[in-house]
Amino acid sequence: MIKKPAIYYFLAFVLAFPALLWNLQIVPFIGDEAIRAIVALEMTISHQWIVPTINGDFYFSKPPLYNWIIIFSNYFWGGPSEWASRTPTVLFTMIFCWLIYLFHRNQYKIVQHNWLVGLMFLTCGRILFWDSFLGLIDIFYSMLTYLMFMLMYTFGKARRYTLFYFSVYTISAIGFLLKGYPSIAFLGMSLLGYFIFSKDWKKIFVPAHFISGIWGMLLIGSYFWAYDYYRDASDTVGPLLEQATRRTVLVHTPGEVLLHLISYPFENLYHFLPWSLMIVLCFRHDFIKSIRENDFIYYNFIILAANIWVYWISPEVYPRYILMLIPLSFSIFIFFYEKEKERATWRVHTLSYLLKGIILIVPFSILAGFFNPDITLINYYGWKLIILFLVMSIMSWIYFRDQPNRPIILVIVVLLLRIGFDAMVLPVRASKGDNPVCKKETLRVAEKYKNEDLFISGNSDLWYVNAFYLAQGRNKITSRKFTLEKGKFYVTDADRVNIDTSRYIIKDSFQDCEFFYCHYVITPK
Repeated sequence: MIKKPAIYYFLAFVLAFPALLWNLQIVPFIGDEAIRAIVALEMTISHQWIVPTINGDFYFSKPPLYNWIIIFSNYFWGGPSEWASRTPTVLFTMIFCWLIYLFHRNQYKIVQHNWLVGLMFLTCGRILFWDSFLGLIDIFYSMLTYLMFMLMYTFGKARRYTLFYFSVYTISAIGFLLKGYPSIAFLGMSLLGYFIFSKDWKKIFVPAHFISGIWGMLLIGSYFWAYDYYRDASDTVGPLLEQATRRTVLVHTPGEVLLHLISYPFENLYHFLPWSLMIVLCFRHDFIKSIRENDFIYYNFIILAANIWVYWISPEVYPRYILMLIPLSFSIFIFFYEKEKERATWRVHTLSYLLKGIILIVPFSILAGFFNPDITLINYYGWKLIILFLVMSIMSWIYFRDQPNRPIILVIVVLLLRIGFDAMVLPVRASKGDNPVCKKETLRVAEKYKNEDLFISGNSDLWYVNAFYLAQGRNKITSRKFTLEKGKFYVTDADRVNIDTSRYIIKDSFQDCEFFYCHYVITPK
């Protein structure tokens, strides 16, 4: 077996690039991606960089910072597309993993484990098989929030409180311009957690805290000042607050909250497999005593506890909302893994059996692809499945033989699974189902009416995915009109609006990308 784990780590780094980039662009947007993409596209078309719109209507739910990033990516890659919207996510995922390593250097006895925490984050199920290939805000936002956590620890430990507060409030202000009020909650909870950890409560009242707080408010205020030049900035306050609270305990029944309290740990156990199984290492009576042996690990636990409770009591939250907290838990897992792996406790044995079970199942799960009727959409699918099965079988054999390097071997196995996913699953998603049809049909309609006056009729809905492809195909904003004029064309939601055929001519139709009803293109007689 390979004696130098550096070879395994090098292989993992090499595999990460095709895993993250192969077929990144081929699947049409989902709804939330399309929101980011359509807002960025309309800002570019209108040259209005401060006040976001969707279909020409004001969009209040998010500040525009991430849209500026997508706009830059669109320019870099030559125009708006799935690739342009998603490559920033891949870039920020890589930077996030590097930051995790950077702040873990020299934290563990085994040097490679400092890299391992970042690779665990990359290869947990939620990241690798979902969030890392979607054009959403959350990876970048989580990366910045995690950076805030770590700079608090770094500058606090060095007792450099001017840099401590300046970095905290600057990052929080940037976070606010990405996602709004959640950044305020992270700021408050994390500062509370830090001072519980440090017990240096007097440092709350140093001048640098108040000066930096004013600096943060000026950064946020400068955006609202610029916004107010075009539209009353107070119009954004309510929608931003509604976005921040609509999934929380404030708007749900006690029964829903209780059910979420019970189910939430198990949901996260599923979403962050396989590494979430390492939580079994934390089932010990001396848990708090043990983590207090290491300041960095204890700090990670305090910050995790200070922030996770908000989501634990909030029904209808998505796993992507807590991505900044996942490296904190993985840090704790590796700490206990190092502490116990040589002692062979029941916890280590349990974890070993669970991971061995996963490794044994993986090759045979590949063969199950032969029973999926959609697999015939893939060229040479038989050969691809057999090759992937053989590669996974070899990796499983290596896993069982090379016990000291099992964690990094598991990283490689998961990266190979993602490459198989890119090759076999994404092409099926790109060619089968409703969204590919919707994209094709919407682009067809966009080309047909590219040089015509095309609007949305009255209160008709035009879902975000359709809106993006219509605007992309025409390079025009599809705005809303309540008075219909002859010689112009209008998109109407015919499943909800009755079309009076005595007054209007139906010229075309295309399917909705989300709710599966039909849009019609009409014109007055």
